[in-house]
Formats: sequence, C-alpha cells, structure tokens
Amino acid sequence: MQRDTSSYRQIFVSTSIIGGASIINIVIGLIRTKIIAIILGPVGIGITALFGALMSTGIAIATAGIWTVGIRQIAEAYAHDEAHPLAVARRALFFAALALSILGGGAVWLLRHFLANVVFHDPATAPQIGLLGVGVALSVASCSQGALIQGMRRIRDLASLSIGTGLVTTLVGIPLLWRAGTSGIVWYVVLTPVVSFALGHWFVAHLPKASSELVRFPEMVAQWTIFLRLGLPFAGAGIAGTMIQLLIRADVQRQLGPEALGHFQASWVIGMQYMDVVLGAMAADYYPRLTAVILDRAQACRLVNEQTEVALLLTGSAIIVMLAMAPWVISLLYTPEFAPAADMLRWQAAADVLKVASWPLIFGILAAGAGRTFFFTQIATLLLMAGVIHYLLRQIGVVAGGVGYFISYVFYLPLVFVLNAHRIGFRWSAEAGFALALLVPLCVITAGSILLMPDWTPTIGSLAAAIYGLFAFRRLCEMGIVSAVRAKLAKPVLDWRRAPSAVNEKTTI
Repeated sequence: MQRDTSSYRQIFVSTSIIGGASIINIVIGLIRTKIIAIILGPVGIGITALFGALMSTGIAIATAGIWTVGIRQIAEAYAHDEAHPLAVARRALFFAALALSILGGGAVWLLRHFLANVVFHDPATAPQIGLLGVGVALSVASCSQGALIQGMRRIRDLASLSIGTGLVTTLVGIPLLWRAGTSGIVWYVVLTPVVSFALGHWFVAHLPKASSELVRFPEMVAQWTIFLRLGLPFAGAGIAGTMIQLLIRADVQRQLGPEALGHFQASWVIGMQYMDVVLGAMAADYYPRLTAVILDRAQACRLVNEQTEVALLLTGSAIIVMLAMAPWVISLLYTPEFAPAADMLRWQAAADVLKVASWPLIFGILAAGAGRTFFFTQIATLLLMAGVIHYLLRQIGVVAGGVGYFISYVFYLPLVFVLNAHRIGFRWSAEAGFALALLVPLCVITAGSILLMPDWTPTIGSLAAAIYGLFAFRRLCEMGIVSAVRAKLAKPVLDWRRAPSAVNEKTTI
C-alpha cells in the first residue's frame, strides 16, 4: 500500500527551515566560540558556563512552564481556527509573562549576595550576579514571544529570530570580550536575552492582530489556572534540570578545577549544538502538530514514527562522523588546550543515537499535558546522570560527563517508550525501527575501531557514515522529499528559460 508522503514532506520542510537556521547559528556560534576560546582560554569558558548555568536556573524558575504550556494553548486554539479563544490565550500569556519577568528578575537581584557565596564562593561577584536578573526578566518575556510565534506555527519567523539573535550577539559580544576580557563575561551572558527580546518584540508586532472582541477577566483567570495546573510540573522539571546542570558544573570545578570545567563545557556545547539542527525543528513544528492530534491515538503514533524516522535519517551520519572525528572537531572549534574534551564528546555522540530516538517520544507526554509524568521522568534521568558523573569524576576525569550522559539515555529511552505505549499505544513502525537498527551497529563498529584500530578510526567512521548516508538518501527519495527539493531548486532555472519564449509570444501577438 502506497503511504501518503505529504506529512513526511511537511516534516522535512519544517526541519529544513529551522534546521537551516540552526546550521547558520552553529556556524556563527563556532566562529564565536573559537574566538572566545582564544581570548579567554579554558578558565574563561568555565566561568562563562557557570554564569550561564546560573542564569538558566533563574529562567527555569521564573518562566514557571510558560513556554511549554503557552505553546500548547496557543497551538490548540490556532489549530481549530478559533479567534476568540486565541485572543484570550494571547492576552493571558502576555500578562503572565509580564508578572513572572518582574518577579524572576527581582528575585535574582535580591538574592545576589547569597548566590555569590553559594555558587562562586566569592562575595565580590554579587554585582555581576545582580545583573543576571536583567537577563532572567528579558528571557521570560522572550519565552512568551517564542511561545506565541511557535504556537501560531510561524516557522520562518522563528528561524529568522534565531539567526538574528545569534548574529547580533556575535557581532556585539566578541568585541566586548576582546576589550573587557573576563570582566566582560557577565555582560556577554546577558547580551543574548537582550537581543532576543528586542528582535522577538519586532516579530510579535508583525503577527496577525488578535480578535478585537472583548477579553473578560474571568476568561484570563481560566487560562492562568491552566498555566499553573500544567505549567508547574513542567517548571519543576525545568528548575530541577537547570539546578542539576549547575551542580554538575560546580562539582566538576570543585573536584577537577576550573580548567577541567572548561573542557567539560567545550564538549557539552558541541554535543548540544550539532543536535539542534534536527531537534530544534521538532520543537518548532512537531510539538504544535502533535498537540492538535494527540487525542487521536492512531494519528499521534503515526506522527511520532514519522518524526522519529526523519530525525534518525538526518542525524545518523553526523553522529557517526562526530564519534569518529571528535579529536579533530575539538581542535578545529577550540584550541589544542581543549584536547581532553574529545573522549567526553565521543560518549555524548554515542548517547545521541538514543537521544534522537527518545526525543519524539517525550513530546507525546508534553502534548498530552501529562506534567507530573514529565516531571518524574526528567528528574529521575537527571539525578542518574549527576550521580554517575559525581562518582566517576575522580576515577576517569572529565570523561565522566560523557559516560553519565550515555547511561542516562540508556535509562531514558526505554522509559519514555513504555510511557507512550501505555498512553497512546505506541510502537515503532518498521521504517523507524529499521533506521534505528541500522544506525546502532554502525556506531558500535566505529566505537570499536577507536579501541582496536585507532589509526583507522577516521576511515572506518567515514565509511560507516557513507553507508548510512546512502540509506538515508534512498529513504528520502521514497518519501518524495528529494524529488520535491530537486523540483524547487530547478524552478528558477526553468522560469528563466521560459521567460524569453513568453516575451516572443507576446511580441508576435
């Protein structure tokens, strides 16, 4: 039976737009990271990571799940083309974000002395931590802007916002660090939310206007109740997650020193960035689409499987290359001082196979609004990762970060699979299952070559990546994606060739 390929094409188009934006951002970020690594060195990178993790913790607490629930509420109203419910959701989101941004930013400023002693063990950093409050406040506002844009499925706007934020942050941030050195780190960390808020305001101002029908206060109260009921478990998971990430970094610095923290952060940033090309696209388009069909078990399972297969096809070869070429990647993107990060990056790449397979499944829990399930799932996984890292740091050094990351996903993937099987009757399709079953042994072969034939690892990894790439290309052809892309690329050429004949025809007439 011929399968409808239109859904695959929609997934690919969304992934291409957001993924293209992510690739541009990654290139910008790599240039920025390389320059910052030269300017600040491993110690400066480690300090930047601590400030960033502290601000992320504040953001997670202050947003109170507004991003996740906001997208869900906006997407639900938008999918049913209901003007008044959409206007209510937009208005409620705006006032909730305004209140939370003031409370979050103010709390960080008031607690600056306490945080300086607990996190940095240095009271002199209190003014810098107080400045992070501005970043927290603007980040909460940016989250509400992003939720509105994403919920209304303005994918191109979301991509433009992402690229613009990365570009402006780089153009302003690098000269700032070049001039100020380590004293400018906190300004650099706060710069991203400042730019994101300013650009987000411009895009929101150009969205279709909300219905002019009066939004009554009780209607907004009902929305706020939903925000609290669904948002608090998501917020709790986000808060715990960022706090655990902060504690992991503080643990690395305490046990191994600031230079090792810089190595840890270098590997972590690379591991997160290259996955954003596909996983960022999932968050942008897949989540609102899944929310709209989550009550239809068959439709939901089909969408999860399609997203899983496309994600594996688009990331598989990159994962194998990262596994094989990690030392060269570290050297290229940072400096030779960061070489100890390579082994950690390889463990992260191995874990990314499991991460890509699990990521579509966790959105099934998010779309269903199962906040408590999401909370306990995330907390259990993060605590496992933190415990493994803490235990292994003294034994194997910074590589413990990668091992802990890998073990956490060995636990996480079966867990979210079982939860979705129970909730929507999920099973992997033959296509998604085969894409995963082929990728795993190719990664195992590449990893085995690192231990047995390290000199041949780049060659073996390149061959394995090529095999998976050919398989992925064949499947994309079967989905009709390659022919659609080829037709779109050929259209300008065909239009140009047809233009003269059209003119001649007009002239003859």
